[in-house]
Amino acid sequence: MAQNGHHSYFNTPRGLGGIDVPCPSLKIHIENNLETAKYHDFEIKCGKELFKVHRAILCPQSGFFARSSSHLWAIRLGYGEGEDVKPIHVALTKLLIHYFYSLDYNVPSMDTLRQVNELEFETDDAGVQLLTNEVILHAWMFAVADTAEVESLKLRAAEKFHGAFRMNPQDEGIGHVIEIIYDDIPESDKRLRDIVVTVLEKQRSSVIDHCHGLFQEFPQFWTDMMAHAGDRNNGHLQSLLLNHRPPPLESEWFSGAQIWF
Repeated sequence: MAQNGHHSYFNTPRGLGGIDVPCPSLKIHIENNLETAKYHDFEIKCGKELFKVHRAILCPQSGFFARSSSHLWAIRLGYGEGEDVKPIHVALTKLLIHYFYSLDYNVPSMDTLRQVNELEFETDDAGVQLLTNEVILHAWMFAVADTAEVESLKLRAAEKFHGAFRMNPQDEGIGHVIEIIYDDIPESDKRLRDIVVTVLEKQRSSVIDHCHGLFQEFPQFWTDMMAHAGDRNNGHLQSLLLNHRPPPLESEWFSGAQIWF
């Protein structure tokens, strides 16, 4: 946006509901405060890491940090007192905090991930390497945003996930993505589930066949696909999915799809 002939503003990413922010001076100043920890008044402990941050930046964006003391974050991630936090969760916390100051995030390199202080990542650390996969990263960032109650980041992560998964629905990381969506994101928020089933509906039969093992491991994934096919009157997809029907180990998971039996 130009004012008085000066083009010195940038827009926050679409879908975030943000405002125009003066650039570059204010944007650089805000991001530098994270790097230097100058004027910090809040600390977040995650594993061996201590992130020095600013309440004025975090609290308006995060319902969790607005009402919680910093030491509860690791517990919020699912770790009790004395338990070791996994490196992947420390790395995700670093990306989350960077988002608070920049309103965006990018796929990190392994070199970037190793820059988390006091943590030694092995070059073959599969958990951390997952974050270099674009589709997996966006699913994880959505899950972490849900944990931290940052709706703007959930919108951004869902937008990025949609674009990445639509470009490559046969991504080798789809197994991890389904695990994150069905194990780490509450069922009440179906945004990523809806993206997955909508994209997969348009794929070749071989792509659906490739998901056979995932349908067996995550029966709700199969149920969601079948329900979507019914909503779209897609008889071909329904017939294809019946070849991959998981065994009814528990009656609850297929109660909403009894029409298909």
